[in-house]
Amino acid sequence: MGIFGSSRPDVAKFAEEGDAISLIGILDHKNQEIRRDAKRALIDIGQAAVEALIANIQYADGDIRKEAAEILGEIAGLGVVVIRGGLIQLVNSAATGFSGYRREELVGRQFVEFVTGEYEELLLEMYKKRLMAEKVPNKYNVEIRSKAGVRIPVEITASLIDFEGRPADLTILRPLI
Repeated sequence: MGIFGSSRPDVAKFAEEGDAISLIGILDHKNQEIRRDAKRALIDIGQAAVEALIANIQYADGDIRKEAAEILGEIAGLGVVVIRGGLIQLVNSAATGFSGYRREELVGRQFVEFVTGEYEELLLEMYKKRLMAEKVPNKYNVEIRSKAGVRIPVEITASLIDFEGRPADLTILRPLI
């Protein structure tokens, strides 16, 4: 349970102050209505919350990580994908929205299945090197393939994170169309 436990945090005050970190801490409050209010407040804060949301996708656990990924998608239209063992582990609704795939069609599948052919080998190599802590670019442009077969140019920002106790790749996708 979060730092606020069962007490009623002042979501409006945190929102007014632009305190994204406190609002993110409320996302695992036991009261669903309070969690919903915190989510709305983070969306209202917008760009000012992006850095804190990305940090929580990288370092938080479980539900906070998933909520932060969803909110980031709503604020900035950024797709968030976590890849571990070459398989997609987590994907937000922004990524499913521009790819045309449903979450269940992505989670558990090899990430390279969704990359256009000319980028497949490059991304696989960079993914492996990143997991081995080798120096690789963290930002680059590629094309992914939508469910309808449309090529979608995206900017990828990737970083190494711990996901459920194992190294994983946090990939943020920004459509370039």
